[in-house]
Amino acid sequence: MAIAADRVSTAGMIVAVVVALVLLVIVERSLLDVRKPADKPSPPAEAAEKAAGTTPASPQRLESRVAELMKKERGRVARMVYGRQGGDPVVAVTRQTADRMWAFGVAALPVPTSSSAMPQVALFLARWEGRRWRAGLSGTEGFRALLRVVPTRLLPATEIRTLARYSAGPVTQPQLMLPWQIGESRRVTAMPAQMTFDGGDGQVLAASDGLLYRFCTDAAGNGLVVIVNDTGLATEYYRLSDITRVADGTPVRQGDYLGQTGGPGTCGGATAATTLFGLGQGDGDLPLSGRTLGGWRFRDGWAQRGAEKIMPGQELSNFGP
Repeated sequence: MAIAADRVSTAGMIVAVVVALVLLVIVERSLLDVRKPADKPSPPAEAAEKAAGTTPASPQRLESRVAELMKKERGRVARMVYGRQGGDPVVAVTRQTADRMWAFGVAALPVPTSSSAMPQVALFLARWEGRRWRAGLSGTEGFRALLRVVPTRLLPATEIRTLARYSAGPVTQPQLMLPWQIGESRRVTAMPAQMTFDGGDGQVLAASDGLLYRFCTDAAGNGLVVIVNDTGLATEYYRLSDITRVADGTPVRQGDYLGQTGGPGTCGGATAATTLFGLGQGDGDLPLSGRTLGGWRFRDGWAQRGAEKIMPGQELSNFGP
């Protein structure tokens, strides 16, 4: 009887130990489950943080923001110049810092097919501020304010100085030549606010020194080129083909090759085999009238050199800067 009692007692102790071990495992599991969310956010929590803006937004969101700015700040002028509403803005981010907190790029408002005007374009600068992109278009105080604090890992100091002058408006005019070889002539088909030309060997050359930026370019190398001189004045070239492949922001010299005459209208506008040339500053176009290019003084729709006058449809010789 004593031996049987001892066996029962031993069995009871074993059961008690097993139950205690099971309870201990359950308690430890529950403690681990309580600590886990605090140690590492679950995927839904990570998604919520990203949505709240703790990481830089995608380039697509920035492009949408810049497109809104173009419509708001340049839309009215574009409608006046074009005579009607153009297409949706064409925006391209061309540079970003490694941390994606700063971005730089180009934007254009396409021209309706009924118009032969130069497309309205702008450079933009943007900074991620935790929940949204703060962006500014060239020619505005927003752009100039961002230029004052932009890191040189995005824009070199020399480019910052040039773009500050471009955004504020040119204070002087550089020596300008016509956008083809010195000593050669081109047929000029219009000379109102801008000039259209064709003929010769078809090469389009830089009318001034400056930094080169491309707009509305396609895979075939067609588009619009803007060269910003260090005085702040820009020369603009539209309907180019075979555009030079140098990177945006690259310095070019007066007379450097830019492209060929008569590319397609990648920024819209009337179809033509001619190239459109004009002048501009950060907030829009400047008229040719009253300026000297290639040895000619431009008037309202014609050019003069001494007693000689050239009207649309005639050949215009390039006498250099």
